[in-house]
Order: sequence, then C-alpha cells, then structure tokens
Amino acid sequence: MNWIPILEVLAERRWMLDSWAIWATRIIEACLHVLGPQFKVFITGDVIEGRKWGGGLVEVIIALRETPQGELELSRIKSLIEKGARLPPYHPFKILVVSESNLDEYLGARKRVEVIPLKFKGTAL
Repeated sequence: MNWIPILEVLAERRWMLDSWAIWATRIIEACLHVLGPQFKVFITGDVIEGRKWGGGLVEVIIALRETPQGELELSRIKSLIEKGARLPPYHPFKILVVSESNLDEYLGARKRVEVIPLKFKGTAL
C-alpha cells in the first residue's frame, strides 16, 4: 500500500489546523455570502482546547435564529459554505448549522471562541 497520499492529506490537515484562524475567517466570510449577517459563530474543537494533531478537528458552529427545514437544505448550506471558503475535500473543519435555541446542547461546557461575524462585513472572498 502506498502511504504517501495519506501522509500528504494528514500534513495538509495539520497545516490547516496550525492556520485555523485564517480558514475560520474564510468560512465566516462564506457564511456572510450564503446566510447574510443574521448568524452567530462559535469555534471549538481540538485546536481551541490546545490539542493539535493531524486527525484533529475545528468545529465551526453556526447558530441561526431558525434552522433550515430538512437535512437536504442543511447539506446544501454547508456545501455552499465549504465551496465559498474554498476548503479542500479532506479539511479538518466540522461545520454545524444549528438553531440558537439548540446551541447549548452543541456547546455544553466546552472551551470555545465566539466570533462576531459583523466585523467581517464587506470583505471579499
């Protein structure tokens, strides 16, 4: 078995974890284009909790006043955000779109960073 492609993916994921703030900014900018300014963003996961490794994740939780109806619509929104942020196929970002009323069950007592998306308004992708 040729391990080089797997190692290359892990190296790219590690690089993306090291530069997670740049990628998070791109994701938020894509959210502004897809959703407009009416959302909140919370970043949590391995990197925020101080654990960096090639298989780690950065969870980007996007809270909307009302969650879109149906899994198909949620998948469409996440796909548009991933495309808008120009994420590669094997990226370390787990994008969750949730309603503000369900936010506590996703965040719990985790260490997290809240990002104010309005400060990104007007930036180009």
